[in-house]
Amino acid sequence: MEVEECHQGNRMKPTDRTLITEPTAPHRSQTPRFRQSRIRRYPINMRWVQPVLVARLINILLWWGSVTSARERDHDGILCAPITYIKEGDPGVVQCSPEVDFEAVYWYNSTDLRASPMLTLSSTSGEVIRGSDSSAESYDIATDGSLLITHANIEQDHRYRVVFAYPGLTDSITQEIEIRVIVYPAHGHPLVDVCGTKRVCFIRIESELILECTVGSSRPEIPITWYRRNGDEEVIMDAEYVTVDDGHVFTTVNVFIYDPLVDSSGGVDVFICRANTIAIEQEETVVLLDSSAWFSKYSQPRYFNRHSEITLECPNNNPNVLIWKKKTTADDFKIIAIDVYGDIIVSEQGMHLNDVGTLSIPNVDIQHEGDYLCQYISDEELRYSAVSVGVYIPPTTPAPIIEGCEGTTVCFLEKKSVGVVTCSLGGMRPAAHLTLEYSGSGLTEFVSYEQSVNIVSDEYTYNITAMWYYLLVDDEESSQITVTCCAEFPDSVPVISSATAVIGYPPESKLSDWYIGYFIIAGIIVFGVSVLSILSARRKYKVSHEQKKSETRRKTSPTEKSMFLQATAGSDMYVHC
Repeated sequence: MEVEECHQGNRMKPTDRTLITEPTAPHRSQTPRFRQSRIRRYPINMRWVQPVLVARLINILLWWGSVTSARERDHDGILCAPITYIKEGDPGVVQCSPEVDFEAVYWYNSTDLRASPMLTLSSTSGEVIRGSDSSAESYDIATDGSLLITHANIEQDHRYRVVFAYPGLTDSITQEIEIRVIVYPAHGHPLVDVCGTKRVCFIRIESELILECTVGSSRPEIPITWYRRNGDEEVIMDAEYVTVDDGHVFTTVNVFIYDPLVDSSGGVDVFICRANTIAIEQEETVVLLDSSAWFSKYSQPRYFNRHSEITLECPNNNPNVLIWKKKTTADDFKIIAIDVYGDIIVSEQGMHLNDVGTLSIPNVDIQHEGDYLCQYISDEELRYSAVSVGVYIPPTTPAPIIEGCEGTTVCFLEKKSVGVVTCSLGGMRPAAHLTLEYSGSGLTEFVSYEQSVNIVSDEYTYNITAMWYYLLVDDEESSQITVTCCAEFPDSVPVISSATAVIGYPPESKLSDWYIGYFIIAGIIVFGVSVLSILSARRKYKVSHEQKKSETRRKTSPTEKSMFLQATAGSDMYVHC
């Protein structure tokens, strides 16, 4: 009761200001009793409650700071990835990065707040509890709370809900995320019907053309748009857009009609079909439409040594579009290389195009011969640079060969009143033109000229034969004519040596021939006299021998003679003297 009286005695009214400024004596006397009473009643509580409350307050402040930080991360959308793309059939991860230790994480297969969790992970036990949903078998939870997809399919393409629970916090953190299952198109870029499967194509056009761009069999739907590019500017073209959904994948089509009377710039126009998605490797297909006049001003060929490396320059000022063509027929060509806004595509194997427009051929050969044209757009104008390429193969001999002078470049030919000088050169490319130069003291008239060109069996080199027929007007023995056979090639082909022959008989040559004839005739005479001498000696010997035999017969005895007559008697033998 002491305490209650004290409280009542010290109760202050708002209008009683005297009690506040000047308290009465009883009031002063009662106040000590009140303080003594409280100290006397709570001496133990005041000693131990104060440090416990301070420690508890510090823990609450630290915990509240961590929760506030987690809530801020959740609000910023960085607790879990809000959208995750996974290719159909591949495994995937919805990445979560909680920096505060959580007590449990719950994954739901929908955003419905009444749904039961599909998967639950307790951080204490580390055990993943699966719900009654049969689709939960296709999922799992990582230790950091990330959702694991074992095999992505179309049924998993929807929104999910994830809940992170923290110890001592009744208000858990919830976030909605989305999984998008991607089905890539069969081709890695939009397909334009006039280009086939090419990502960059060049079309020469003179009339209206329908350009149909398609991205088929994809998921999600891939929007596509036609643009016209002029320098650094792009203009969206009016086109018809269609989408087809078969329940699994989408097909999008965008059709643009090109009218040269309206859309042509008089040169090369650049149109782009662009897919606005990450589900395709190359987002653009470029169509170059050429309505310019046909170019035909090609210069004489420049010849390069076979198997050498050559470079064809295209002088330009860094254009946005540059095209190298090669002429195939009188009114057709093929695309060699294209540079469209820094995207370089070379369609001819073995060739290279650098960033300044120079076309290089590392190993030039016969198939590389032809007319090349570089087109480029500079200052919104179409410009040209043309060059003709030829391949040089040197002849098999260092100089032409004059018939009768094989093995040497200078020789003598027999002078005739009517004759021919034949010169040949073989195994070369391109075919040369043979010419004859002559000079001398005798008057000679070349009356006709023939030259034949034959392709060698290898089908790319040539053999040349030229013949000059002449009439000898001045037949003096001392006169002679000097002829020189030369091969003429184009300016870019190396010069080769010439062949020279002298028609006539120099004095030294005639004198030596007379001596040779003289010795031959003298030898024949000596040989004849020797044979006659031998025959005469033999005849004399034979006559002398017969005379000796006759004398021996006349000296034969009568007995021997009678014996001979008896032996020959009665025979038919008749001896005529």
